[in-house]
Amino acid sequence: FTGPTIAHREEAKPPAVLPPQEKNRREAPPEQLVPPPRVVPGANNTQVPDSQAPPQTAPRQVTPPKALAERPPAGAKREWSASPAASEAGSSGRVAFAEPRVFLNKERQITSSFLRVAVPQLDAAEAEARTIGQRFGAKIQELARGQAGARQQVGLKFTVETTRANLLLVRLIGLGKVLDRGSQTQDISADFAATLELYRYWVGLRNTVTDAAEAEAIGREIERLEKQLATWDEEAERQVIVLWLEEE
Repeated sequence: FTGPTIAHREEAKPPAVLPPQEKNRREAPPEQLVPPPRVVPGANNTQVPDSQAPPQTAPRQVTPPKALAERPPAGAKREWSASPAASEAGSSGRVAFAEPRVFLNKERQITSSFLRVAVPQLDAAEAEARTIGQRFGAKIQELARGQAGARQQVGLKFTVETTRANLLLVRLIGLGKVLDRGSQTQDISADFAATLELYRYWVGLRNTVTDAAEAEAIGREIERLEKQLATWDEEAERQVIVLWLEEE
């Protein structure tokens, strides 16, 4: 028995329902697709609408401080000036200076001669005295210039090697009429030691100063003491002749 053929009909399935986000993503044009936000654990992941987002600004240009802008590159050599005004601040904040001069604390004596000579013409005699001193390799320094009564005077100091001092003295005597002369030997060891101690004290104090104005003031005192010590050191190794010329 062959019964009637019954066609089996598949039941129609309901259309798939997409989630709202997936539906919007598929329906949106390609250029409007926005990647999902990245979620960072522990952070505030609240999304801010575009209308409330802060405006985009250009990155701010940061100007380094002057001290950093003027800092030399690493490995660059710094040259310190002996003048306090040209000094720079080191990494410790202290003002750096050139190394002080080294003096030996030893016995020192200065042998000096004094000569007072009357000359017919002061200017001519002074010029000749300077020429003679230069020939003997002497260091010449003008001590004073003025008038005593009606007479014009000038004082000159000659620092010369000991072996040439006597001959130089004879040549200076020949400039005119000798009014007075003398010689003496002075021991300056105590004065030199006291000045040297003061000089070292100021040098040590300057190395701890951070204020530039204070360091400059101390530097001037150090310069004065150093000049005095250098003069004594030179005169102790040589002989000094003090010549006073006065017009007749």
